[in-house]
Amino acid sequence: FSFGDYFKRDAIAFAWEFLTVELGLPADRLWATVHNDDDEAARLWPQVTPIPAERVLRLGDESNFWAMGETGPCGPCSEIFWDFGPEHGDGTPADNEERFLEIWNLVFMQFDRSADGTLTPLPKPSVDTGMGLERIAAVVQGSYSNYGSDLFTPILDAIAARIGRAYEAEGETGVSFRVLADHVRAAAFLTADGVYPSNEGRGYVLRRIIRRAVRHYWLLDVSEPVFYEIAPVVVSTMGSAYPELLDHESSIVSILRAEEERFLLTIDRGMGILDEELSKLGPGEPVPGDAVFRLFDTYGVPPDLTELIARERGHGIDHAGYAMAMERQRELSRAGSQFVTPGTAEIMITGHPPEVLISRPSRFVGYESLDVNTAIEAVEKTDGRIWLVLQENPFYATGGGQVTDTGTIEGNGFTLRVVDVRRGGDVFIPLAELAEGESSKVVEGAAVRATVDAERRADIERHHTVTHVLHAILRKRIGDHVRQAGSLVAPERMRFDFSSPTALGPAELEAIEDEANRWVLADLPVTKEIVPIAEARARGAMALFGEKYGDTVRVVTIGEGASVELCGGCHVDSTGQIGLVRIVSESSAAAGVRRIEVVTGMRAIDETRRREALLAEAAAKLRVSPDELPARIERLVEEKREAERSLEAARKQAHAGGDEGGERTTMVDGFQVLTLRAHPVSMDDLRAIGDAVRNRIASGVGVIGAEMEGKAHLLTVVTDDLIKAGRLDAPRVVRELAAFIGGGGGGKKHMAQAGGKDVGRIDEALERAPEIVGGLVGE
Repeated sequence: FSFGDYFKRDAIAFAWEFLTVELGLPADRLWATVHNDDDEAARLWPQVTPIPAERVLRLGDESNFWAMGETGPCGPCSEIFWDFGPEHGDGTPADNEERFLEIWNLVFMQFDRSADGTLTPLPKPSVDTGMGLERIAAVVQGSYSNYGSDLFTPILDAIAARIGRAYEAEGETGVSFRVLADHVRAAAFLTADGVYPSNEGRGYVLRRIIRRAVRHYWLLDVSEPVFYEIAPVVVSTMGSAYPELLDHESSIVSILRAEEERFLLTIDRGMGILDEELSKLGPGEPVPGDAVFRLFDTYGVPPDLTELIARERGHGIDHAGYAMAMERQRELSRAGSQFVTPGTAEIMITGHPPEVLISRPSRFVGYESLDVNTAIEAVEKTDGRIWLVLQENPFYATGGGQVTDTGTIEGNGFTLRVVDVRRGGDVFIPLAELAEGESSKVVEGAAVRATVDAERRADIERHHTVTHVLHAILRKRIGDHVRQAGSLVAPERMRFDFSSPTALGPAELEAIEDEANRWVLADLPVTKEIVPIAEARARGAMALFGEKYGDTVRVVTIGEGASVELCGGCHVDSTGQIGLVRIVSESSAAAGVRRIEVVTGMRAIDETRRREALLAEAAAKLRVSPDELPARIERLVEEKREAERSLEAARKQAHAGGDEGGERTTMVDGFQVLTLRAHPVSMDDLRAIGDAVRNRIASGVGVIGAEMEGKAHLLTVVTDDLIKAGRLDAPRVVRELAAFIGGGGGGKKHMAQAGGKDVGRIDEALERAPEIVGGLVGE
């Protein structure tokens, strides 16, 4: 940029010198264009460079005039083109884009355009120089395409090796290769900058980039992740110029792999749905638009991929129906956007601050005071709710993950309950409900006392400060690649999302919790300062990706620089005020993002007591003390394993025909009578064995005998054909056999059971079963 320093003559000379001397490009391969009305630039080119006048073209506004907008600074442009040679056709830069490539642009900002279109010369005309890095690299290296330069060839080579086919620029797969190369580079940079795949904002952009790439290698018959294996090549190619790639390589790889695997699994499911839809269609019928939309909306399968697969099977897709379904979804989204959730489960308020309030003056004093005497600067009443602008406002508005304050506003003849606080530009605007008195007295100029719920704010401050503590500890223990990826700071708990390719184990979580509590015991000072942003960065202050910061920022520092972050939230004055820190859970929040939930202060004590109560309840149910609980649970687990082993053995015995001498089959009146001595550990096991026996018998009766806990048990099963024919049922059989073991029994027609005390006669009952069954059939 030149702001009034030099203008057209020097700008043209500098550009020519750089291209022909520094880069060594042949002068006879360069052309220039100027604006139709820019006689000065047209005259200067042949004067200050050896370029002949016939290679200086005059073009119109569309290509050679730049403007900031409809009004404001503007001016003519002068562009420099590279000639790839006659093998790419005849013509000039004005009519042959295949042969000529723009590599440089000089914008001569020399006018100020008014609303009526009048151009007034600027007092200090300026130059804005633009050059395409990739284009220059390609030209210098003798490549016709950006993708032929060494910025892309290593990536394309890696893609070819991974996919198992060569890159052919002019082939059918060339476009897919180039999309993959371009998209993996974009995804690597976004991830290094702290963006994570999600369904909103910049995370959604990253997710779409990855999914579009997955679609392209899916079309190349590759159904396994590709990006994560190519990303290290991007890092090695560009890491020296962009060290953030090197710093975050492991997280880049893990995040890309997780997102690819998730989407590939989704596509697999989507393909199953598409198969079902295609099976319903007649010859040549298109896939319905609603189905195409569902595949895209639910499974992420793009419409063009659906159409490609459908056409391979002789079908198209209903484009009009898809467009209608998409528009319905947009309408629902627009309707839903009218409802705003202020970031806490406690409050759900609809609507936005009235625009009339946003420009009214108000000073936030909530850092210093939670109870102030002030006055109402402006008020708007809508749908039973009251929006307020206070001259001095102590109520914090939701922001930076911290939830809104609540409290009261008291005036002459009314008490308001503050249920939410919204941001209107730089103004915090409380939203209140009438608790007592008359709303008609809530007017501009009324003197009021505004009081924040102090206990609730104190809990919020503890949880906000502990996010900074945890952020610093995680970066120290896990690595500098850890970055905050989101948070919720509420009075009940704190939720902290951070970048990490792997989960934290119990030992690691315990160590992190211990370190946080050591910070608390050290009672480190927590200072808050407003400083120039340059000074904040010099101190190493951490900034959140995507947040916008002004020339001055608020810096929150813990101790002697143990944690330094840019933050506008509310904090304790020293770490000792945080109290006990307990990590409640650790889980996955998204691909490459972990989530820790924490409670502090009395909330942490409540959590500890809750866990102790659960432990005491479990111990009481098992009739042991809490200290004996682990050993008792281990015994129960082993008993369960033994029971499962016994059940499995019994089932195998029933299916395979029992152990040696334990099973016998006798034909009675044309059907089978199968007897079996089994060894179950419970009545459920015995019934499961009975089911297995009944399933094995084509037609007949099964009798199973067993001893459990010193008692004799008999179970009988009868197949459906005998029951339907009225020949036999299980209760008749088991009642006759129960006499052998000194007991009685009954049950349903297909299965009945009996119990008795005479264990010694179980085998006799089984031996006599065929005879008894035969007698019952003859009755």
